[in-house]
Amino acid sequence: MEYDKNVIAIITGMERSGTTVLHNLINSHSQITSGFECAILLGTLKTFETIDPFAMWLKNNRYQFGLPSNYLDDIKNMTYKEVYQYINKNKGSYEGNFQNIMKNSEYFIDKAPRYIYELEEVIQKIKGIDIPIIIILKNFNNIYFSSVIKRNQNINEFTENIKKCIKTLELLEKNNYSYIYLLYYNDVIFDKKVTAAKLIKILKKYTPKLKEEILSIEKWNIKTKVDEENELYPYRYWRNIYLAEVEIPDNLKQLEEQYNNLLFKLKMDI
Repeated sequence: MEYDKNVIAIITGMERSGTTVLHNLINSHSQITSGFECAILLGTLKTFETIDPFAMWLKNNRYQFGLPSNYLDDIKNMTYKEVYQYINKNKGSYEGNFQNIMKNSEYFIDKAPRYIYELEEVIQKIKGIDIPIIIILKNFNNIYFSSVIKRNQNINEFTENIKKCIKTLELLEKNNYSYIYLLYYNDVIFDKKVTAAKLIKILKKYTPKLKEEILSIEKWNIKTKVDEENELYPYRYWRNIYLAEVEIPDNLKQLEEQYNNLLFKLKMDI
C-alpha cells in the first residue's frame, strides 16, 4: 500500500557524471520541484549539522530547499521516512519565486553525488521507503576529464573517489537490487527523449499518482524562468565537452581498466 512518500527518487553518481541532468529532467515535471541537493542520508540525523555544506544548504540559498533555521533540532529524533515528510512540508520557506514553486510542488528529489560512495549505508537508511535509486555513470576517461582536467580536482581526491565508486559498482554487480536503476551518461546526453520516457516509467512505478507527462530540459528551463528579474536557476545546461577524451596517467591505468570493466558489465543490464 502506497503511503504519501513525498520524496520521489534518490539520484546519485560521481561528481560531474550527470546527476544534474537527471535532476533537471525529473524536476521538469509539474508536480516535482527540488532544491539543488539534499544529501540528508549522509552521516546521521543527530550529527547532520556537521555534514558540510549540506546542513547549511538545506536552510539557506534560494535555490536550495529553504528549510526553517531550526530544522536540525527538529529532525534529530525522526526516522528517515519522517524526515522526508518534514522536508516536503517545510521546503520553500526561503524568499524568492523559485522557493514558492518548490513549496507548492507535491514531490521532491533527494540528489547527492556523494551517495555513490556509501550506497550500502544509503540502502539501509531507506528501508521501508518505497522509492527508486537512480544512478548515472560515466566512463573513466570522461569522468577524469570532467573532474581533474576541467575542474582541477586534486588527483589524490579523485583517485580515492574512484576507488570508493568501484566498491559500489562491485556491490551492484553482486546484488540484484530491483529498485536501483542505472543510466549511462552518453545515452542520457545523446538520447534525451528515450531517457525521459524511461524516467517517467520508473517514477510512476513507485508513485502511481504521478501524472503522465513528458520530461524535458526545455520544460525545466521554462519552469525556472520565474517572474523576478534575473532570477534564473543555476546549472540549467550541460555541454558535450564533458565527453572529451584525454590521456590517462600511467599510475591510473589499472583503476581505469577496473572501473571501465565494471561499467561495461553493468551497462549490459541498463
